[in-house]
Amino acid sequence: MTIQPLKTRDLLALSVLAGGIVSVAAAAEGLRSLAALAVLAAALLDVSLAPRLAAGARWSRFNKVLLDICRQVPFGLAPSFAVYLAFRAGADAGGPGWGIAPAAILASLPCALGCVRFTRDDILVPRLAGVRFGPSQAMVALAMMGLVHSHLFAGRPFIDARAPYAPFVFAAGALLLLWLSLQNLSLAPGPERAGRRAWDFAGLLVVAAAAGGFSEDAAAAADVLAAGLTLALPMRSFLLPPDTRRAAREASERFRKEWREQQGPKSA
Repeated sequence: MTIQPLKTRDLLALSVLAGGIVSVAAAAEGLRSLAALAVLAAALLDVSLAPRLAAGARWSRFNKVLLDICRQVPFGLAPSFAVYLAFRAGADAGGPGWGIAPAAILASLPCALGCVRFTRDDILVPRLAGVRFGPSQAMVALAMMGLVHSHLFAGRPFIDARAPYAPFVFAAGALLLLWLSLQNLSLAPGPERAGRRAWDFAGLLVVAAAAGGFSEDAAAAADVLAAGLTLALPMRSFLLPPDTRRAAREASERFRKEWREQQGPKSA
């Protein structure tokens, strides 16, 4: 005997998954722009449907786990494909032409750390009314996608991949991608305001679209998206009142203590 595990509300989570599948398929075909747009579409769905997705996650554990798993494809796996393609690309394509191993190691981080984040959050998360611990995985993924589609990888006349300074520029880009990947494990607190986040995100997209439209260069839109999201990530805590920041630090300390107790002794 079988059961029907899915309900209509689960289609919302699956729609986020669909964006990731399209992005991975597009990247496999070398369609980098389509891959980026598919992740953007998944992020738009995730942000715009956030209240309904959160309601479904509260309704049952199945909904919560399904949503978290679906998010790992567009916001974990798809960025890994994009990073790999960007750093494997040769000088003629505006890339550094890294070898398979170093490109794969760097590309593995968004997916691997996204899986760690999913597992951690499924087991234990810090909680405080009005506070969200850790940035949105969708925003981290979009910052990565913006970076690998920015003028850093546009080739000449923006970055000459054959110039003596190019390896240092691409190394700086790799370090930024490393930092962005590590944000998936961050517990930095920020305000829990889904509506405000949606409006802020919409405003950034308008500015990015305007930059790309006026310059007639899609890389300019990627520049704005990458810069805006990267700068916004470390500023989240400053949007909280001082008393709330203090309470958030205490909640984080309690979480770390509970996590250590749950994990048991190191020698076990």
